[in-house]
Amino acid sequence: MTDLTTFIKQRGVLKAQLTSFAKFVNVLDNPSKVQKINIKKRLVKIEMIIETFEEIQNKIDLLEPDQCKNTQERENFETDYYQILSIATNMLENDLEEIVHSENNSIILGSIASNASHVSQQNAVVNVKLPKIELPQFDGDYTSWQQFYDGFLAMIHNNNSLSNVQKLCYLKSQLRGEPANMLSSLKTIDSNYETAFNALCKRYNKKRLIIDNHVRKILMLEPIASYTKDSHIKLRNFINHLENNMR
Repeated sequence: MTDLTTFIKQRGVLKAQLTSFAKFVNVLDNPSKVQKINIKKRLVKIEMIIETFEEIQNKIDLLEPDQCKNTQERENFETDYYQILSIATNMLENDLEEIVHSENNSIILGSIASNASHVSQQNAVVNVKLPKIELPQFDGDYTSWQQFYDGFLAMIHNNNSLSNVQKLCYLKSQLRGEPANMLSSLKTIDSNYETAFNALCKRYNKKRLIIDNHVRKILMLEPIASYTKDSHIKLRNFINHLENNMR
């Protein structure tokens, strides 16, 4: 119990540091050069606490039986961390580097789609109209992260014909809920794509949480209590849900 208390106190210190940094950043509307230098120095220190938090929280997970509480603590800290990190990073961006404003995203996406269609027509060997491939969307559900990650990586992230601004436009357009809110304060500029993509991976690409959520969904499957005329349909649905969470 002594170790657990110590780790919880250490976690509290990290949370206090993050809160202090957030208060400092949130009062700055249009930071001066001196204030930006101050942000940079503080940011170097803040960027390192996420790893320290992970180490401490992992130790707490082993000692604290309430795993729901542990998961909530982790999610709350990471949400606050990436939110304030995005705001601080955004303040340090040079306005002259801004290539596109968020209100022009739809124009950019339309241009991307048009160019992609033109290239596709030029390179077509067989005149066959292929079905449109939809980019996967992601709303923060850990069980759908891998599908989103693999699809986005193949179609957008590794596509060298797209600029980072275009990739960021695509990324933002496919996010919903908490992931979308996490990146909402980031300007759509070239230098922010890597920050946004890495933040998402850091937040959701966690094998343990992904497995936990799949197991939870399996345990929540409704059992087939008795035989009825539509039992075969229920059984098929049960098997489908089971297989989807075991792959």
